[in-house]
Amino acid sequence: MMKNIGNLKKLREVRGKLRDISLVACLSLLALSSCVSYEAEDFTGHTLPRKTGYSTGVTNDWLYFDLKTGHRYNVLNPNQSVIAFIDGKPIEEYFHYNGTTKLVKYWSEGVQKNIFEDAERDANGDTIFTKNQATGKLTYKTVKRQASSIMVMENKEDDPNTMAYPATEWDLAFDGYQLRTNSGTSGIGKGGAADLGYGEYDKWTSKAQVDAYLAEHNMTFAVDDSASVYVTMSQNDWNKYCIANKLDMKENPWFDPNNGPAKQLVSGNPVLEKAMTFSGPPPVYTPSFHTYVIRSWDGERYYKLQIISWYDANVQIGDEGGRISYYLDELK
Repeated sequence: MMKNIGNLKKLREVRGKLRDISLVACLSLLALSSCVSYEAEDFTGHTLPRKTGYSTGVTNDWLYFDLKTGHRYNVLNPNQSVIAFIDGKPIEEYFHYNGTTKLVKYWSEGVQKNIFEDAERDANGDTIFTKNQATGKLTYKTVKRQASSIMVMENKEDDPNTMAYPATEWDLAFDGYQLRTNSGTSGIGKGGAADLGYGEYDKWTSKAQVDAYLAEHNMTFAVDDSASVYVTMSQNDWNKYCIANKLDMKENPWFDPNNGPAKQLVSGNPVLEKAMTFSGPPPVYTPSFHTYVIRSWDGERYYKLQIISWYDANVQIGDEGGRISYYLDELK
């Protein structure tokens, strides 16, 4: 049986079990009591602990989950639960100096990157500075470098004194209505995702059952790429982009009436990209109600996932959206 969501007044999504197909028409006419009765079920799934994505002011605001341990990263505020280690060294030690905000962009979005920009240094390891001809100020030269690992994430939610975990140990991440797995361009893990079809969440009960289905349909787990997933840019980041590229913000507004808000291509999962779609204006977020299987970062475990609402399914009135509601269970 599919985990279901009814649409009420086109503004709220409320989980329910429909007794009669005519209920849909009755709801749209706000005449539920005069049509048929239905039995509302308590929501027993999960909701994100906070909104993510552009509405927080950060475009790449990814919320990470280790599904085995339950650890969650980047929970408190956008990019506040991520600390940088490069090849096992704290970022300050690696770069030989402290307090440079310029380096934040290389790790703060929570993406595992193995190619990054570094300050050019002399034989003593000291940063090489050069004069900016336009401003007359000193700035450091940068070069591209390779690293086997960039950062770890700390679980401040569990331990305010910081519990640090390797960046490899996460399985699923959310940014707005987009998702990524620890695979491909998003991470060095063995994760991935596959689409098990519309509804029928309760049908899937075991890892062996999924393996048989994938083999029968000649399917494999899709890994993340950087060619198919877009997230909405924050207005702040769009303004910075326009300034950096000398674009007139009046001629290039963040919101285009024909195309919607500005978007940015990111690393994400091409299968999970279809789990929820966006349309508008006005903005409408529509779940696919498909059931997906997520492979863990170590390739050992499977989790079934079904997104049911852009809203917190536990809130009846006044929820502005963004705390996605979903079902997720491990398949043994």
